[in-house]
Amino acid sequence: MKSTIHIHHRIQSHLSDKALFQNLQNIDSYYLQLSPAHRAFKVTHGSLEVEGSQIENEESVWGQTVTHHYIIQKIDPNRHIQLVSNPSRVTIWGLFKMSISTTVDFIITPTPQGATLTSTLTLNFGSRLKKQLALAAGTRWIWQHHLKEELENGKKIFEQN
Repeated sequence: MKSTIHIHHRIQSHLSDKALFQNLQNIDSYYLQLSPAHRAFKVTHGSLEVEGSQIENEESVWGQTVTHHYIIQKIDPNRHIQLVSNPSRVTIWGLFKMSISTTVDFIITPTPQGATLTSTLTLNFGSRLKKQLALAAGTRWIWQHHLKEELENGKKIFEQN
């Protein structure tokens, strides 16, 4: 889609697919530790184990502040969790404000060494103009760096427990 940006990062862990999945379902206990950019995380309806549950979180990276209103769209135990925020509210440098649709997919794949966790962040800006503004503001690089930081720090937390 011409108004969408996809960002990916993958980690390999010695933990099993089941252990990685359980860690993801406990994200509320360590979310703020994943990155200094993380400001808030709250389950506002339901629980992290139930499709349809709601989460609000806020993060601020390099002049871009985003407030997400996620719904847990899909849970496939030990394999896949999908979160959808429509809308996510974005402020760039305190000057530009826009609403976008954000989807986060966590895909867990068993490997002989344990399992991989791949996170894909899909940002749909709704128009090419909004996407171009976001690209000019460094959105792809900023959120690629942030996603890597989240997963690499998450791996350290998971494997310490």
